Amino acid sequence: KLGTTVITPQQIIDYVNQIEAIRPLLKDILAGVTGSSYAKNTSNLTVRGASVFEASLGYGRKCPYVQSTAVLRGILKGLYVGGNLKYMKGLVGYAKAKVLSDDEVDTFDDLTDNQKISNRIGLDLGLLLKKERLLIFKKTQFGLLLRNINSPSFDQPAEAVADGEGSKYKMSPQIRGGVALWPFNWWTISSDMDLTENST
Repeated sequence: KLGTTVITPQQIIDYVNQIEAIRPLLKDILAGVTGSSYAKNTSNLTVRGASVFEASLGYGRKCPYVQSTAVLRGILKGLYVGGNLKYMKGLVGYAKAKVLSDDEVDTFDDLTDNQKISNRIGLDLGLLLKKERLLIFKKTQFGLLLRNINSPSFDQPAEAVADGEGSKYKMSPQIRGGVALWPFNWWTISSDMDLTENST
């Protein structure tokens, strides 16, 4: 008797026969014989990360050519240009764990253990345009920053290379723009945003 349903002896025999009929298929799946085996499932959790320390030497000044050119003087007067030469120390971590693995894996511990440190040189370029009495504002400034324009790349851990991730972790250039407005001497309104799409 199953709950409030009465099962006859013949039904029990039929159920047992059905289970016996699919038993070889179940054994093959669990043993990895068939293509749909759990043993052949490659679903995984992959964690990649990079931490970069930067020490920079920067310099900026008025753009001399613009200041001395009559045609551009009215539009681009107040243009400054600057740059950073950076020493970059990159620490790249990598961990990969199979979702259906029987082993107990701590992915974040593996990320800490599987690390590679390398050093590179990076370059930034910045532009700043200062304007006095623009429209209703007492002061206006426009800025444009180009970070890592030389696309520095850091060495990957051996585990990442073995998994086909490549030997380098590349940092793509970033472009960010911003504007600052002074409606009054004591009040600043500013905003900036990324102009390129970059992975986090």
